[in-house]
Amino acid sequence: MPSPAAAYGSLFIGFLFKTMLQGVLMTQGYIYYTRFRSDRLFIKIVIGLLIFADTLDVALNAALLFDALITHFGCPSAASPIHIPH
Repeated sequence: MPSPAAAYGSLFIGFLFKTMLQGVLMTQGYIYYTRFRSDRLFIKIVIGLLIFADTLDVALNAALLFDALITHFGCPSAASPIHIPH
């Protein structure tokens, strides 16, 4: 199992890339909704749901990283794996 620093380091780098790509997605969504007004409502709803799901994913990743790296800073037991009882 990788060390917590390696695990959270890779998560943080991935989060940075995902956040940058989120900006690209928002720009594409804006361009889509302003240029393709005549598309069917179903397609607009699907596009909106995909944008919402990706935005929710970014927010949940931010919450996970904030909790692990800021709230529990210096507490190595907080970085241990979660044990789920059977």
